[in-house]
Amino acid sequence: MQRMQVKGFSNCPEHGQVVLEDPDGMVQLNIRMRPMMAHWLAHELKECQCPAVSVYRLLQELITKFGGNLRLALIDASQDNTPLGLLIICRQSGEEIRQSCHPADAIAMTARTHAPLYATSRALKLGSWRNIQPWLETLTPQDFA
Repeated sequence: MQRMQVKGFSNCPEHGQVVLEDPDGMVQLNIRMRPMMAHWLAHELKECQCPAVSVYRLLQELITKFGGNLRLALIDASQDNTPLGLLIICRQSGEEIRQSCHPADAIAMTARTHAPLYATSRALKLGSWRNIQPWLETLTPQDFA
């Protein structure tokens, strides 16, 4: 798995897109979504000021009601390359709950709670890798000591 964070966001009438990036800026994952999902995500990321209600708000209320915390969110992909979201919630009793959701809801939940966001290798195959040659040229043997 690769740790990810929100790099950017775009929204247009046809689709919305969120760009996730690893902390080193070497890997990007672009996730397209329906305009309404993009609107909800933009609202949570403070990219728009209009009111919105989304599934993630419901999930957040349920997590609070049942005494849990979001441990992490995961972006994955199905066999047919459909992006998937997964929330891993830890209850006070130690029980772990895994809740499938839309990737936009997983991203919004991590934005709200500051929980870690990860992408699986299968999801990263949908993304784009940046050219690492400039970084490789800066390495010295001491970097591996």
